[in-house]
Amino acid sequence: AVGAIWALAFDKENQRIMLEDKTMNIVNMLLDLTKCLDIVRKAAEGTLWTLRNQLKHMAEFKDLDLVRRVRDYNDQEQQNPRKSDARRKKGHVMISYNRNHREVVKWIRDELEANGYPVWMDIGNMGGSTSQTMAEAIESAHVFLFCCSQGYKNSNNCRQEADYASSLGERLHMIPLLMEEGYKADGWLGFYVGREYFYDFSGKYPREHKLQELLLKLNKCYQKVQQINTGKGNPISRAQPSVSELRKWTVNDIGSWIKKHNLPREQFENITGRDLSALITMRMEAPECFYRRIRKDFKIKSLSTTDLFVEALDDLATRFDN
Repeated sequence: AVGAIWALAFDKENQRIMLEDKTMNIVNMLLDLTKCLDIVRKAAEGTLWTLRNQLKHMAEFKDLDLVRRVRDYNDQEQQNPRKSDARRKKGHVMISYNRNHREVVKWIRDELEANGYPVWMDIGNMGGSTSQTMAEAIESAHVFLFCCSQGYKNSNNCRQEADYASSLGERLHMIPLLMEEGYKADGWLGFYVGREYFYDFSGKYPREHKLQELLLKLNKCYQKVQQINTGKGNPISRAQPSVSELRKWTVNDIGSWIKKHNLPREQFENITGRDLSALITMRMEAPECFYRRIRKDFKIKSLSTTDLFVEALDDLATRFDN
């Protein structure tokens, strides 16, 4: 029953009804339920958190810890947003997920950490798990990965996390990961996904390839954060040449690239810099078309050659800035 109230509380009109109808006494009931067993307590706390922005305007509830904390945080953001960003230091990557995909998410976490990214997820971080802990984790993040599936959409906890991440605006990069093959996000989840590119970890493609795409995206996100926090135009690493330089590659440039990555020369010797630039974009935006195209154009039949070519393309994507 508390879970149903929580689900209803995400709607603004339902919030108004819950708080204006004094006969329902929703808030006091929820406060009492925060003293109950774990699953009921978490749902009650989650509902109160969802109502926090309305509660701060109500005299009898404005001094609740969760309401006062929201007010203090918003004041700090408005008065000194640069200082607020700086306090996050090297912000982590937060992964928001449904437990049905825990094993894949743990693999992603381990790979990101192996590549130098600090990762926060509820395994090993949440402990008792409260809305305040969740909020602090999101506020301290640079990137918010949300793992899209039907189970994620149906979860009040997941929706709470995504809602709060979205409320922080452009300073937090939200990146959707697809966890179920063929799943089409709709409703509230579809709103957050919008036109964003999905990084597909559903198993349809080799996840090692998708990880490389995600790492490229994270690198660009962290470069943007560094520029904002330092007030400088230079990225974290040295300035990268523009992709327009790749399009100008000569036959010798192509030959050196083929040799460096041990690609079969007879299959790739006619490729141009413009082709490579287009393939980098296609791989990110239309992976199905990408794999069909390279098999057809370059007569690739073996998985090992596919892997070599994709790794070589990833190397180019890190060297040339789109």
